Amino acid sequence: MDIEKAEINDHHELTKLTLRSKAHWGYPAEQIKKWEKELTITPKYIAENKVFKLCIQGYIIGYYSYFKTEKNPVKLDNLFIAPEYIGMGFGKILMADFF
Repeated sequence: MDIEKAEINDHHELTKLTLRSKAHWGYPAEQIKKWEKELTITPKYIAENKVFKLCIQGYIIGYYSYFKTEKNPVKLDNLFIAPEYIGMGFGKILMADFF
């Protein structure tokens, strides 16, 4: 298991993971579709923010991202885990890395 900085070319995989993870919580497909733009991780987003991915054997199973603000030193923006890994403690691992 490794946590490493996301690369620009990870944007498609991170977007798919985000959409699958959000849908895992029971949101209807129509709602996920409405959120698709906001849930899309673009190359520009990765370039402009701090994005770290959690990988097992080269497969991205989760990630988090943050950015700096004037009011707070950092703001957590995203934290998503692939549905098949939810409930196994990987979110805690990512949060510990963030802090």
